[in-house]
Amino acid sequence: MKRVKGYVFMAEPPYYKPNVNFLFGQGVDNHPVLFEEELSTYPSISKAVNGMKEFQQMHNGAKNKGIYHVNLRYAETEEELESLKDESNLVVILMLKEDDDSLYSRRTLFGPRTTIDDGGTVPASRLRYNGYQTFVRKENRSAFDRVLYCYGEIRRQGQLPCAIGQLNMKKVK
Repeated sequence: MKRVKGYVFMAEPPYYKPNVNFLFGQGVDNHPVLFEEELSTYPSISKAVNGMKEFQQMHNGAKNKGIYHVNLRYAETEEELESLKDESNLVVILMLKEDDDSLYSRRTLFGPRTTIDDGGTVPASRLRYNGYQTFVRKENRSAFDRVLYCYGEIRRQGQLPCAIGQLNMKKVK
């Protein structure tokens, strides 16, 4: 099971749709990068705060939405996938290889579809568009059943490599 754990900051860039928030982690030379594309975090709250300040200086008008602790783990094998069967807060992760130029974004995290982003033909929305909602039990369908359906449709319709993971986020500042 692959694990990504650490701190990120959430911001609403001034140049994007209102009420769409992005998570940022630590990139090369400590500059902020989109968390879901790089799956990169800051090692401490203070470094995340510094990254957020840098982002606000670079993007005048960006709104700070807080510092979060994220814990993402995702399955790399069928056996690991089974360990997520009884879990909640599940996501689908688009996992393109670094040398794949077929899409702009290398990675994207998907959760349940919302009215903000209809997700096109797949039964999902990018987390940044659905308010970072993950798949949880809904009525008689488990989170795993719901995420598995989404996973299957993204793989079937887009012929794209995906993984299923569990994302837990907690606001810390």
